[in-house]
Amino acid sequence: MANDPPPAPPDVSELDVDSIERSEAVDYSPETDTYRASFDGNTESVSMAVVATVAVVTQTGPTELPTLNDVIDPEALDNLVERRDRSASASDVHVSFEYAGCTLTVHSYGIIAVRPPAVEQSGDERGAGSE
Repeated sequence: MANDPPPAPPDVSELDVDSIERSEAVDYSPETDTYRASFDGNTESVSMAVVATVAVVTQTGPTELPTLNDVIDPEALDNLVERRDRSASASDVHVSFEYAGCTLTVHSYGIIAVRPPAVEQSGDERGAGSE
């Protein structure tokens, strides 16, 4: 198995991010400067949901984003959080990583949390002082 080729990155070529109504697909919390989107690991690829969410948050076409495979193994991410027991008694499995300048946490209960890159606003960086 050591000679197996690396997994192919998710195919985002047919993902139409422009058709997603941003306010309906992704919620924003100004208190935490975090966007949240839900996914269903039983019906969609978690890695595809990550790419779609980051594309919406950064207002970037999914094919213009870096390859997800450059920062995390998409197949491993999918296997880790897809099809988990989402009952109240189940423990959360979550993975945090950086992608396209954003900090992401993917939760096994079906939530992707995204902190966008800091941007200049009135001479201050967004999120300054939070570290």
